[in-house]
Amino acid sequence: MTSIELLLDEELEHAVLGEWWRLEDAGIPNQSRHTGVSNRPHVTLLWADAGVASAKLEDVTLPVALRLGAPILFGAGRKGVILARLVVPNRELLELHRAVHAQHSEATGIAPKTLPGAWTPHVTLSRGIPMDQLVAALETLDTRAVLMGEAIAARHWDASTAAITAVA
Repeated sequence: MTSIELLLDEELEHAVLGEWWRLEDAGIPNQSRHTGVSNRPHVTLLWADAGVASAKLEDVTLPVALRLGAPILFGAGRKGVILARLVVPNRELLELHRAVHAQHSEATGIAPKTLPGAWTPHVTLSRGIPMDQLVAALETLDTRAVLMGEAIAARHWDASTAAITAVA
């Protein structure tokens, strides 16, 4: 698995980390428990099985304004739900997303949920929340808060080698 991800400015990253820690304090599964080298708040632009180059991105201008809105949920499988903050799309973010996909059109096994027109930009707070902890998880967050900041960099993540490469 390989991906291209946007990284948040320091203030916005700290706000998201604060939400991870509040979930941890409440005993709820959250991203702070993920100990991998790639673990930090980010927005995934593209996710594929193979063929995503770690070359510098073309036609990409950073920073891009980010507005993290309401909490959103993905899935409801046996492993629980994914809790995230919606990244409210703006023109610049959508153009950047399309440019990344255009540059990596030869990638194989692109996750349909990351394709232009199907992508829901978000920052993950937790994976695997059991349904009986969902209300408690939402109660730990200020669900009315709008977190503002910027995407200041982009990275390539290659899970097969655990390699992280700055690409913008």
